[in-house]
Amino acid sequence: MNMKKFALLTLALLSFAIGYAQTSDDYFNSGYTKYIAADFTNAIVDYNKAIELNPSFGDAFYNRALAKEGLNDIKGAIADYAKSLQFNPNDTDAYLNMAYAKHIVEDYKGALADYDKVLQMNSKRADAYFARANLKYDMQNLQGALSDYSKAIEINAEDADYYTNRGLTKYELKDFQGAIADYNKAIEVNPTEPNAYINRGLTKHELGDYQGAISDDNKALELNPSAENAHYNRGNAKYELKDYEGAIADYSLALQLSPNDPSIYNNRGIIKEELQDSKGAIADYTKALELDPKYSSAYYNRGNVKYDLEDYAGAIIDYNKDIELVPTDGDAFYGRGLAKIYSGKKEAGCLDISKAIQLGNENAKEEKQKSCK
Repeated sequence: MNMKKFALLTLALLSFAIGYAQTSDDYFNSGYTKYIAADFTNAIVDYNKAIELNPSFGDAFYNRALAKEGLNDIKGAIADYAKSLQFNPNDTDAYLNMAYAKHIVEDYKGALADYDKVLQMNSKRADAYFARANLKYDMQNLQGALSDYSKAIEINAEDADYYTNRGLTKYELKDFQGAIADYNKAIEVNPTEPNAYINRGLTKHELGDYQGAISDDNKALELNPSAENAHYNRGNAKYELKDYEGAIADYSLALQLSPNDPSIYNNRGIIKEELQDSKGAIADYTKALELDPKYSSAYYNRGNVKYDLEDYAGAIIDYNKDIELVPTDGDAFYGRGLAKIYSGKKEAGCLDISKAIQLGNENAKEEKQKSCK
């Protein structure tokens, strides 16, 4: 964000001076100094004084908006950007920052209108195309995002973030080779940015290049040892390579960095299940559900472990919850059907097996012929 910068005043007071009436510029400059020192609260106090003395001081509204953003008062910032534009209607920075703020509060329509305004006023602002692309990505307008990232790159080909985010958009569009090409370019422009390596590794994983994925995650962690998602992704790749102990080690490191992420517990539970550590698997699935009670996969996975332990009643409870959350989960109907059959509820179990077949579970067809004659 661009701060309006006024030269700071150097005041030399004569020893016999008995007082000095501060002007709006004095308060403005004092607010700027406090903002730079991250003293946002007192910066706002000074900007308030500047505006009180000069109610048409557009730059004071703009800078107060920045200070409010520093305090996470996003709606207050939006109001101040709008006010500053009443006095400086051609200020593209104000429109751009107001759009950023609206994006944060998920006023996507308002943000899009402001980004459009910036680009109408200055079609060479790569940062505005980039920001609008980020907004379109969040709006699931992936083709629109792709177009704007490309325009930003056309104007400024030396910003690694532009390539990284375009690569992510291509990844979402299943253009994995195109995504890798963009991540390669991002790394060429800035070889010390870990996110490009992390994203390229994830894309290699999708292409089945698990060793390549691990190599990229290793590089990301060399650059940023606290990159939790690099540990997580590397754990996923190690799982695919059946390096279960290595996967558990990575998931455990990821949990040290992000202890409230239920997906890490879920995936570590899967590995423990593979290693016949049923108790450990159940503990991890349970922790995942404590963190996210609507995590359907964790209910399903825990149900499978309970089924294997012949705790059919417990398995049915977990499958019930999964089906409640995802009524089209044929695997859960299949698992529940088996649990019912093996607990002596053949008729109810066969109904679930039939439902699983309707939902596309292939194993259910064989089970129906075997158990539901």
